[in-house]
Amino acid sequence: MTNKTAAEWMKESIAKYKDTFEFKIENVILDITEEVCRAMEENGIGRAELAEKMGVSRAFISKLLNGTPNLTIKTLMKIAIVLDREMSVRMPPAGFKIPHLYISIEGYKPVTGDEVSWKFAKAENDIYFNDEGLRNVG
Repeated sequence: MTNKTAAEWMKESIAKYKDTFEFKIENVILDITEEVCRAMEENGIGRAELAEKMGVSRAFISKLLNGTPNLTIKTLMKIAIVLDREMSVRMPPAGFKIPHLYISIEGYKPVTGDEVSWKFAKAENDIYFNDEGLRNVG
């Protein structure tokens, strides 16, 4: 038996389980939790205030932020509204990831000759990344 480092063990475990339903759902739950926490911090809203504005218990918010939610789309929309966020769902092709890049078009002035960033800012194309680089599917 060979001794593996923690990093090697983790890499093998992720490779073994990354395509399972359970792994994928946990990844989505983690993404949602991170987005909610980031928005709460940016808006200076604590757990108690979020719960009050949503009309839910503080225990519900704790459950949400501890990564054990079974959220409905309605609940996700309430969270987005309270945190002054847009709600969207993307389903990129398998093996691709959506970068977390937010660009406000309001008041956006493209740099002369910078057609790529202008098209991207106007969201005319969907752009996804995978381990091999960039893919434009728009």
